[in-house]
Amino acid sequence: MTAEKPEYIMLIDDNEATNYFHNLVITESGIDVKVLCFTYVEQALEKLNQESAKPGIIFLDINMPGMNGWDFMKEFEKLPAAQKKETSVVILTTSENPNDLAKGRKNPYIRGFLLKPLTPVALTNVLNSKFNIEK
Repeated sequence: MTAEKPEYIMLIDDNEATNYFHNLVITESGIDVKVLCFTYVEQALEKLNQESAKPGIIFLDINMPGMNGWDFMKEFEKLPAAQKKETSVVILTTSENPNDLAKGRKNPYIRGFLLKPLTPVALTNVLNSKFNIEK
């Protein structure tokens, strides 16, 4: 069964301009959803650990300074099962490294792998795969 819409969408990317652009794509999609942007993995994890409301979707960059996307996934796996079940992690990256794609496919919590930038079509596909959203 799918939900009506995500409670909120989380963007995790160290580039503020990229977060701004992806936020704009989501906002202009017409879906009424809150978007939380994080430039540091640690900030996003802190939010996930303190928040009772959980994101329906996390768009996650891989290559970031400090903790990267794979480090985030190691910590994400430690979250309560119910929280992980309700959240779809989609890798959103510039990496075309086949090792990254293979690693992503092996992780049961990663629901997709997209190349930047996020497009309206890609967003619609992600939303339709998890949520019952009509445009």
